[in-house]
Amino acid sequence: MITDAYGLSVSTDFPETVTIMNRLLDRQANQRLDSVERAALLDAADTDPAAMPNIIVAILNIHAADSAKVAHYLGRARAAPAPNDREIRFIAATAAWAEGDVDTAIANFEDITLQWPRDMYAVRMCCTLKFYARKDADGSLALVRRVIDQVEDRGQAYALLSFMEEEAGLFAEAEASARAAVAVDRNLILGQHTVAHVMEAQGRDAEGVAWLEQFTDTWGDLNESFNPHMWMHLGLHHLGIGQADQALRLFDEEIATRYLDKGPAQLYGANLLARVALAGLDIGDRFNTIAAQIDVATHRHTDPLSDLHHVYALASTGGPVTAFIASMTRHADGLHANMKPTWREVVLPVADGIVRFAAGDMAGTVAAIENAQPRFIELGGSAVERGVFENLWLHALIGDGRKDDALAALGDLRTRKGADHWSVQRYKGLLAA
Repeated sequence: MITDAYGLSVSTDFPETVTIMNRLLDRQANQRLDSVERAALLDAADTDPAAMPNIIVAILNIHAADSAKVAHYLGRARAAPAPNDREIRFIAATAAWAEGDVDTAIANFEDITLQWPRDMYAVRMCCTLKFYARKDADGSLALVRRVIDQVEDRGQAYALLSFMEEEAGLFAEAEASARAAVAVDRNLILGQHTVAHVMEAQGRDAEGVAWLEQFTDTWGDLNESFNPHMWMHLGLHHLGIGQADQALRLFDEEIATRYLDKGPAQLYGANLLARVALAGLDIGDRFNTIAAQIDVATHRHTDPLSDLHHVYALASTGGPVTAFIASMTRHADGLHANMKPTWREVVLPVADGIVRFAAGDMAGTVAAIENAQPRFIELGGSAVERGVFENLWLHALIGDGRKDDALAALGDLRTRKGADHWSVQRYKGLLAA
């Protein structure tokens, strides 16, 4: 019997396949560059008929929104000889996910974690869907708490637990868990990241700068998503202590210079620039560097949060935002039934509001976004990532002369789980005036 890094049986005749799987999943759990490991696993999946390598490659292609490759590798996984019970459930979960049936995918992944609690890959995929697709931070936290004593890698366990605690609003517990993770291994990016979130939520920006700057030497091989994400967090902390010049320097030197041809860097770069602009500061023509990377004709709508940041960049530069929103609308029309309401009732109205905001139409912005704003959590991502839209909403209310409504919105942010507490810290003084 061949077992993986979690001590779980894998139905393959090739030990080298499992070695490759272990390496890739470890790199992914730590948010590290993994192109070498991906290529090796792709070769393994093309030659090994076993279920698990093909399942993992299918999931990689779900993230890449490549439906043809998803179908190919999912088909290979379904045709695998003698998959074990755990792998059969992985196939069911992946198939549901590929079809957009997120709830069925979650149910299958959760079943795996119940029967094989050491399977941290299943735990991470289940948390990914619960948190990012369903915004169920409490459910994700409950899952991690249930399995944590079974996980041998204590650093990884504490790191994942910390982020779920933070998104559930348990800031003290989250910071303690994150610091415990980093004490095991200072390279554990989720631990570093959670403390940054907590400090942002609590307005501890000077501490945040000091906290993150001690770890920048560990960010060189972070992947194309987490590298710009961490620089964004450091930039936000600088902005929080009045150092907008440092925030823009980080955009210029760390975000714009690498990975800007990739969606995540465009998202996090746009988020940081929008925050600086919404603080009333000059960002020059920097949005053009992001808008120039967006190809409307070939764009794949991988998630609403990314799309809305692309709308923000295009609307801010006079780019083809109308065509981009039309493409978003077509995408929404083709979604699984359980995803259409979020896109039609939240995502597309927010896109309309962003365009109106860029045109200076504050009343129109409020009208477009008002019904969607209580459901911003459905946009996905973390509270900090969604917070740029909370900022925009508060700006529009103030610009439309609705200070009382802005004060009420700020009060809601103070108490609402999953809200952007960064905005609370920045706007309370403005609205108290």
